[in-house]
Amino acid sequence: MEKIAIVGIGGRTGTLFAEQFKRSAEVLGIGRLQEIELIKAKKLLVRKRGFEAQAFEGNVIEDKNFAAQAMPDYIFVSTRYPVFPVVKYYYQIVKEKNGKMPALILSQNGFETIEEAVSALQEVFRAEACKVQIIRLNLFNAVDGIRMDDKICLKYFEPIRLVFSSAFGPIDTAGFRNILTKAGVEFKEYQRKDCRNMEYSKLFLNLIGMASASWGKSVQEGFKNKNIFQEEIMSLREYAVTVKLANGKFINFDHYPVKNLSDIINITPMPLLAVLRNILGNLISKGRGDKPKDLSEASHYNGAIIKLAQKLEAQTPVNIKIYNKIKNACQFPPTGGQG
Repeated sequence: MEKIAIVGIGGRTGTLFAEQFKRSAEVLGIGRLQEIELIKAKKLLVRKRGFEAQAFEGNVIEDKNFAAQAMPDYIFVSTRYPVFPVVKYYYQIVKEKNGKMPALILSQNGFETIEEAVSALQEVFRAEACKVQIIRLNLFNAVDGIRMDDKICLKYFEPIRLVFSSAFGPIDTAGFRNILTKAGVEFKEYQRKDCRNMEYSKLFLNLIGMASASWGKSVQEGFKNKNIFQEEIMSLREYAVTVKLANGKFINFDHYPVKNLSDIINITPMPLLAVLRNILGNLISKGRGDKPKDLSEASHYNGAIIKLAQKLEAQTPVNIKIYNKIKNACQFPPTGGQG
């Protein structure tokens, strides 16, 4: 049985995959002391839709103890940005052990993750960095975290749906596909040439609702307001222009027809879209459940679009407006000149 070390156990994405991969792999959860203590005290709960909440259980260690472990087949980094220091830390240990070269799995939102990881690997291994396979993964399931007294409950629905691609290094993904299949995960693999388009398309979905969130509203509430709805549509149109200038394209995922939705948004007059805004808001909210947008991700949604547009000399005034509003509310650092 293959072994996966999941960095970020206790977080939403890391815990979800640790729970699912128990069925098909030997899972080692790696986290900070506070997350490890929470898990050992059985205060981290997992509730799948339709089931009662259960305490998460598994083999978990503090990050500082990773060096004492046998090398896994995969290192799954599920922590937030930036990934550079995390990747560098773990693969420096891999280098020092001078043995197995684990594949790296990345699940962060946005489209800057691969470049960061490659830079970290090159700093550690120099020309040998290409021996590390990077698997880029995009998850579609919303994972919500709810605090219950002194416990935290993570809830999500099954089946787990994702897309992935071998983004760097060796191409073959047979082992990872086998793990996903045995874990009951619904997935689609994209060729490396479409990896960037896969990321562009997933970000299109993530971007929906950021304008509403900047006003403190849910997607459903924001779409009911004609002005906020217009911001939502204009930010998506700006993004579509930017992707086209970058020689990228949107693709349709199973259950999530991004290309079709983008085409409709770009060619349909705003007054007609406005008539349909309540229907669209209901459909999007139904798919996401009641999970609120994470404003801290704005740097990797609107901010990433702004930075890409800058390189291409494109204009993104609506995304800049949304990003600045969220930035001021959350007080996180700017993400580029326009931001």
